[in-house]
Amino acid sequence: MTEATPHALLILNAGSSSIKFGIYHGITLAPLLSGNIGLRGDASYLTFTDRTLAESAEQHEQWDQEKAISHLVAWLARWAGSRGIGLCAVGYRIVSAFHYTEPVIIAKDVLDDIASSGAADPEHSLVILKLIRASEAHFTGIPQVAMFDSAFHSTLPALARILPVPEVYRRRGIRRYGYHGLSYTGIMAWIKATYGQKAHDSKVIIAHLGNGASLAAVSHGISIDTTMSYSPTGGIPMSTRSGDLDPSVLLDMMREGSMDLDEMVTVLNNESGLKAISGTTGDISELLKNEKTDPSARAAVDYFCYHVRKAIGGYAAALGGVDILVFTGGIGEHLPEIRSRICEGLSYMGLQIDELKNTSGVHLVSQEGGKALILALASQEEATMARLLRDFISDKG
Repeated sequence: MTEATPHALLILNAGSSSIKFGIYHGITLAPLLSGNIGLRGDASYLTFTDRTLAESAEQHEQWDQEKAISHLVAWLARWAGSRGIGLCAVGYRIVSAFHYTEPVIIAKDVLDDIASSGAADPEHSLVILKLIRASEAHFTGIPQVAMFDSAFHSTLPALARILPVPEVYRRRGIRRYGYHGLSYTGIMAWIKATYGQKAHDSKVIIAHLGNGASLAAVSHGISIDTTMSYSPTGGIPMSTRSGDLDPSVLLDMMREGSMDLDEMVTVLNNESGLKAISGTTGDISELLKNEKTDPSARAAVDYFCYHVRKAIGGYAAALGGVDILVFTGGIGEHLPEIRSRICEGLSYMGLQIDELKNTSGVHLVSQEGGKALILALASQEEATMARLLRDFISDKG
């Protein structure tokens, strides 16, 4: 590729209820197109920002998951073709495929591994397999590359990695893997580019807070612990995911409720967390709006902030202190009220929010002269994936 070559990179970041997408210039990584498509028929949509024409648009339809995926890849192919843009590679975020530590070309064995890891994360694995198959049918003859969310946590030490189950299960791969790794990779690159190598190598705690939420403890740029465990269901409480539970609670729920495995998966991933505590919704923005008149909404917000705060304290202990605390993800980046409430009582650790900065939309939200920096940053998963994909295909020649 040359600077003038109209070739680009397609990035597909699939979640359980939506797919984020982006098309980037193949060398400069300038964003050409970004957007999001819903996967659920009761709330289907396609939104995009076309930077080649400086326009945004939104389309609402009643798609089921299959139709939404089919529509998206066909729409992306038409968009690129109408602008004379030739795609040179497609990159996918893979949430669960455990032993990979680097991007790989997608082949049958990779697809088999994604499918076999689906027991730990059925929500994402089923969507990504459908997306890969649909995309391969439209974008033939170019590399299809998998990038793995757990790769960032491949450095976890044994004390953080091992789970206390019998060895026969550990030999089958039951361990802590961690997730949101592409988000964490982008955050650490941003810290290095903005504050330098010394900051990158300091004691960093990153809180990726969205519908799915996790924290990571990072030392010298390396993950040493993270809250999500074998699956994305574990860790801190989330919008509709339970987070960590006493295993006996699950046994009792199955015994008393006569639930089968699929029903339990649905309860833990779609009916638990903040939604269960509030009794209404897991959307923390809605809970904040309602908490003055709804004690259950207030309880859900307080519960979330308490458990994030507790995780920060635990990771400060694991790191031997904290130099930088980063809030990212939809909640972490956009909700200053949540950042403020999480940081309440953490001044003894040098974590002090500047309330004016916190509500001003700036990156640095800590008080001047504090012992630790507090940052509010976009996760930029798709941009991080584009950089990794460009470097990967360049290395492959």
